Amino acid sequence: MTAARASPPGAGLERPDDPDADALHRPAILRPRHGDHGGGGDAAPGRCRPVTGHDPSAARLRLGRRWNREPGTPRRRLTLRELPQGERALNPLLVMLLLLVLVAKPLVELGLLPRQTVGGMVLLTILAGLVGLAPAERRFRSLLMAGCIGAMGLLILAIGSADPRAQLPGILGAMLALSLLASAVLRQSLASGRITLRRIQGAIAAYLLIGLVFACAYDLVATFVPGAFAQNGQPLAARVLSGDFVFFSFVTLTSTGYGDMVPVHPVARTLAMLELLTGQLYLAVVIARLVSLEIADRGR
Repeated sequence: MTAARASPPGAGLERPDDPDADALHRPAILRPRHGDHGGGGDAAPGRCRPVTGHDPSAARLRLGRRWNREPGTPRRRLTLRELPQGERALNPLLVMLLLLVLVAKPLVELGLLPRQTVGGMVLLTILAGLVGLAPAERRFRSLLMAGCIGAMGLLILAIGSADPRAQLPGILGAMLALSLLASAVLRQSLASGRITLRRIQGAIAAYLLIGLVFACAYDLVATFVPGAFAQNGQPLAARVLSGDFVFFSFVTLTSTGYGDMVPVHPVARTLAMLELLTGQLYLAVVIARLVSLEIADRGR
């Protein structure tokens, strides 16, 4: 009886032919082909087939190369074009605005945070918003524009001059930058197309930005007209990013009107009426626009 010839090591195993699949599963799980029951022990990596399933698409290949990298390979850095863009930038923008208005401002007024913290958060919000909402080919230009506007406001805020008129460039810079950001958010949120949760969040963010723009406008009026606003019967002094004016702005925008802070000068009263009308018309127009876009999308 003739003895059976021993199979060479690795027989019945196939070598990977697809270099992309090999790159996707590196280091790959090595498994013998079905029907090969011989051979315990270590198998050569070049003679084993990685478990790949079906052929991955190009998108999965890129994802595999990014996350299934070999040990010791440096992590690839994100570029400016890979930051959240378009609708994806509306959610983090809303979170930053809520933190600024509802968390940072009260802590600054209580003395728990330096006033420069609010200036830094405003600058960061403006930069993130303008860069995220700008088209990919215009992101660097938007970053430069937002940086120049915000840096001017931060510089005046850091100096902290006792003369309110010396803070005028900071007020104007913040007002201009926030206005540009509000218009960019509205353009993204109210554009034609399907209404998503992110677009609704963008409409809320634009509402908060309008309140901050009017707060800067009140600062501007109080700078040139001392005593234009009164709080509990006492004249209110101008101050960049003042919590009093932020409070008065949102109280007026939502037509609440507690009465503890009132405009005294005719210019201040006119500005308050303008914000009151803006708040009411914003809700009516934006809700109507969102509803009409949703109806049009369902009718297609």
